[in-house]
Amino acid sequence: TYHCRPDDIVVLVDGDDELLGRHAFKVFNHIYSKNDVDIVYSNHLQFYTHTRQVYRGWSQSYSDDDKRNNRYRDVIQKIAHLRTFKAKLFLNIKVEDLKDLNGEWYTSTYDEVICLPMLEMTCGRNMYI
Repeated sequence: TYHCRPDDIVVLVDGDDELLGRHAFKVFNHIYSKNDVDIVYSNHLQFYTHTRQVYRGWSQSYSDDDKRNNRYRDVIQKIAHLRTFKAKLFLNIKVEDLKDLNGEWYTSTYDEVICLPMLEMTCGRNMYI
């Protein structure tokens, strides 16, 4: 949080993930430079080594109605890998959003914990590619 400017683009890559292609970051940077968006996300492939099968991930776009009415918490989660966002969103997550109903810090599922409030902050300025 001390090394980012508010409009810097943050990319979340899990430790067990890898990027396909040498130009993944260039694609996302291009989307941000040509569109008024604060979050851009894509889909992923799941590769099962024991069966050698590949499955398409479950990411998809939120409907215009869901975006307009800020219903990200009311519908099934649609944002998955690769997740990118402007640093200002992360910096503005409320502490309450990082705690469960008992006031305890969430210890897992960071993607939902941080992505839902950030999606809400975008006021619909998010894009699935």
